[in-house]
Amino acid sequence: MSGSCGWGCAEDRQYVGVGVFVCWLWAFVVLRVLLLVVCLLVCCLGLLRVLCVYIIQ
Repeated sequence: MSGSCGWGCAEDRQYVGVGVFVCWLWAFVVLRVLLLVVCLLVCCLGLLRVLCVYIIQ
């Protein structure tokens, strides 16, 4: 990146576009991972609850 080039430059616009794309990609991946973790936690809690009820009875 050259210092003389402002935000109007095509190269800079390309870099900004790539940066935005990468940010969206990361957000998408993070959201999917969080969703997976939440689902796993819910499943684990459900299994624990079932096990506790089974043990108590």
